[in-house]
Amino acid sequence: MLIDTNQIITKTQLRNELSKFIALNRKGKAFVVSDRGELISLLLPLDFFENMERKKQAKKSKREFDVIAETRALRKKLSKQNPNFDSVKALREIREEN
Repeated sequence: MLIDTNQIITKTQLRNELSKFIALNRKGKAFVVSDRGELISLLLPLDFFENMERKKQAKKSKREFDVIAETRALRKKLSKQNPNFDSVKALREIREEN
């Protein structure tokens, strides 16, 4: 995981400017807290995981859409090559085998 150095704050900075960092955190900014040069903590906004889940869902939906589009293209191609071929029936048979 790459960390933007602007995201790294010291434990002392956090203690001295807590209100500032909480306000930025509420706006969606994440911070890594360090103590004597060692990264010790991660300060994430509450909706971080919610946003991550939304992104995953969007990627999954796009993949599903791409698979459906590829399947339709393959169906057209197979139907042109062999007009007697029933691609829907073939897909159902594949599903039943698995």
